[in-house]
Amino acid sequence: MGRFADHILLQRLQGHCEVFLTLDRGFEHEHNLSLLSFGIVIVHVARNRFAHYEAIRKQISDAVTSVRPAEVAHAS
Repeated sequence: MGRFADHILLQRLQGHCEVFLTLDRGFEHEHNLSLLSFGIVIVHVARNRFAHYEAIRKQISDAVTSVRPAEVAHAS
């Protein structure tokens, strides 16, 4: 997607969601997240397949529940 498109996405999400899930492991280092009105959960899976998400479902749920605005949590 690239940094510019990510920037637009972040602007559009402001005020419209509580948590944003992404697979982009560099996301937290590429953007200034300090002013976000929502939290970011970076999901670490070996492959983008349902079974890989299912294996870490609890970790994803815990991360979504605990992350606060402008914070980043990791689920792996």
